[in-house]
Amino acid sequence: MLARFSGRLSLVALVALTLGATASTATAQSCTLEYQRADNMWAAFGRPDGALGRETVAVPIGTTKVLATDWKYEKKRNDGTNYYGSHLRVVANTGTAPVQVLIVSAALNLSTMLNNVMTGSKELSWNSGLVTIAPGTSRLFKSDLGEVRCPKA
Repeated sequence: MLARFSGRLSLVALVALTLGATASTATAQSCTLEYQRADNMWAAFGRPDGALGRETVAVPIGTTKVLATDWKYEKKRNDGTNYYGSHLRVVANTGTAPVQVLIVSAALNLSTMLNNVMTGSKELSWNSGLVTIAPGTSRLFKSDLGEVRCPKA
């Protein structure tokens, strides 16, 4: 009886070890981005006003994740299938590989330009374009997050 239980126990341990190794390999082979959005477009530059909290998106190496940025999604949270990037304020690369983000804006954002002039900020004046974020760093924005790209090494 003890030998039978011991055999099952080692099988369970083997399965758990295999699943753990698979999960860590999957994490190592993707880019992880944590970002905070605002509930509305009038929120201050770099300050995620509202109750959305932090969102996380993991993108496998060599792929791109497109996020919905339409105004009708401004108060929705990611649900694991649908990802929203409207009213981006703070973005942080919490992974180990550089992440590229496509910052989009329908038009020149006058309030961001004024904020940049007043604070001396070197953020994107036109508030759109492809930005690379190094591991362990964060950036402030007042725009929408259109895509998250995880380039091949």
